[in-house]
Amino acid sequence: MTINPVPYLANIATIAHADGKLSPSELGQLEAIRAEFKFKKGDFNKALNLVAQGQHSITPIGTFADKVKNLELMLRVAYADDDLDSKELALLSSFCEKI
Repeated sequence: MTINPVPYLANIATIAHADGKLSPSELGQLEAIRAEFKFKKGDFNKALNLVAQGQHSITPIGTFADKVKNLELMLRVAYADDDLDSKELALLSSFCEKI
């Protein structure tokens, strides 16, 4: 995967922030994803800051396979707190339509 990690991670973090709060389980999943993909901590922090400041909207990134993997990771974070919020669902549906 040779994509820009900041918007890729920001897509995932946007789902976690959709309900207005970042639960410990969502944060744990975000950190696990960062580690799995070996994304730099600085890129991770940039992505979280973009989302926290409202400066990111979900955008498909990379190849079709990258986009589907991004969707998978967004779903993983969305279900981390055992609650698929209506705002999360709306963002996920919109992303699916884009890809």
